[in-house]
Amino acid sequence: MSVKALTWSFNLRLQDMAAKAVLHALADHADEHGRCWPSLARIARFAGCSESTARRALQRIEALGIVRRQAREGQSDIYELNTDWDPCQIDTPTKTEGVSPSTPPLSGRHPTPVILQGDPCQDDTRTVKEPPKNRQGTTNERATRLDPNFRPSQDLIAFAEGLGLDNDEVWPEFRDYWIAVPGARGRKLDWEATYRNRCRELAGRRANRPQSVRSARASGESAAFARAGARLALDEPL
Repeated sequence: MSVKALTWSFNLRLQDMAAKAVLHALADHADEHGRCWPSLARIARFAGCSESTARRALQRIEALGIVRRQAREGQSDIYELNTDWDPCQIDTPTKTEGVSPSTPPLSGRHPTPVILQGDPCQDDTRTVKEPPKNRQGTTNERATRLDPNFRPSQDLIAFAEGLGLDNDEVWPEFRDYWIAVPGARGRKLDWEATYRNRCRELAGRRANRPQSVRSARASGESAAFARAGARLALDEPL
């Protein structure tokens, strides 16, 4: 363990927490020349992270020139801490530029591009992180309440009639219901689509009504008409 290397790693302004922990692990194993050769599993255990996280962190600090790595076949790699590393002397990588060509990785691999934000020579706002992911499929539209003066278009009226409904009966019920619904539940993005869904719902209920109910209602109406006719024939009050 090198006290000099540990002191350097602790004082280094690097806000990538995984990279900082891996750098501490390397410094804890370094000799007086800043060299060490711990295995990846040992680095991950000292850094308190998984091996995949430690591997990516090593690639990032290697790409920045903080650590130089010498790969060895069948043995753990040799790491050399660059205690003279100064973040003010490197170019700031961007999304398109990737890693600065002035600090190529010794392993020949292509490290994950990083973004260095802020100015490390001015304050501690410099961070090393992955590019933020864009949110997809979002909308800026806002739901609104039903306007009491809103009236169905000719297309909506034709849609209701095409389902066997009377728009003059369905629309007033639809309007009064949604005007009375309180809070966020009474807001919709598309009121025409909501009205079409209501028409489909009413048409589906009629189509799914049991035949026995329709027959009983029809027979009940016929009997009522028959009784009314008999009373009229006898001049009885209805």
